[in-house]
Amino acid sequence: AHYFLDRVQEEIGIPILHMIRETAKVLADQGRKRPGILATDGTIRTGLYQREFAALGIQAAVPTAQAQELVMSLIYDDVKAGRDGDPRKFAAIHRDLLAQGPVTVEMDDYGGFEKVGPLGTTLTRSDEQITTQPGDVILYQGNQITIYYGTNTWSFTRLARIDDPTDLREKLGDGTVSVTFSLE
Repeated sequence: AHYFLDRVQEEIGIPILHMIRETAKVLADQGRKRPGILATDGTIRTGLYQREFAALGIQAAVPTAQAQELVMSLIYDDVKAGRDGDPRKFAAIHRDLLAQGPVTVEMDDYGGFEKVGPLGTTLTRSDEQITTQPGDVILYQGNQITIYYGTNTWSFTRLARIDDPTDLREKLGDGTVSVTFSLE
């Protein structure tokens, strides 16, 4: 529907909320530069998100063809089928997007056992009851990324693990830090 929204808006007398444009504005206000787009093949092909983001200086990342197959499976085989999304699919998509370039997140201490920061977008999550360990990288509430330097038991989506979490709390420091996530 957003594909025709500007034309429809010209023909009617009431305002229509353009979800994609509003999302782009929020991301721009938050200083986000490279959000990932997880959408159907058709939505990706229309370029709707890419155009609206580019108009505000934001370069959107889209999954590679192989990762896009996982996105489609998450949408249709998992979410629309009433099931939780497969965390392995999310992890693979996350790695795919990171492989396209780093993502920097401003993170703060929380609870004395983690650094947490907003992603600037909401991802569908596949939470499982787990006890985190130092070095776990977690998707929290679908819109925050967390690095654990302590333990916590809760329902989370695990994204990754830092290979060597030795002295992680000291390495992250106190207060607000900028953390860049990338693949090597």
